[in-house]
Amino acid sequence: MPFIFYFPFFLKFLNCVVAHEILILLRNIHLVIRCDPPSFLKVTLQATAVYLFSITVYFIHYFIGRVGRNNPEFNFANFTWSLLVTYVFPILFFGYVWITIKCRGYMPSLTGRMKELVRISF
Repeated sequence: MPFIFYFPFFLKFLNCVVAHEILILLRNIHLVIRCDPPSFLKVTLQATAVYLFSITVYFIHYFIGRVGRNNPEFNFANFTWSLLVTYVFPILFFGYVWITIKCRGYMPSLTGRMKELVRISF
């Protein structure tokens, strides 16, 4: 698999980091707690972690694919775990964030500016 296959995966996990930060912001606003923006160090560490995780998943998939080239069961297992990590887990996390925001009432009004925030975020 070319590295380009994992580029959308990288973007999904960066979006997961942003969704988590939005969840923290909405929780703190709901609880009327002052919330400073994330520091430059925190953002840098989060982005670095996403990059490293993406590269690690790519290399694991690549090397397992090279070893199990002639074994269809091995290729299916490699495809399955790769699909879970790159697509299913980020979608489940977005679902968790969306359900948490909806059930806890962090965005009760869907009119005006809040409606635009929902369109942009989800």
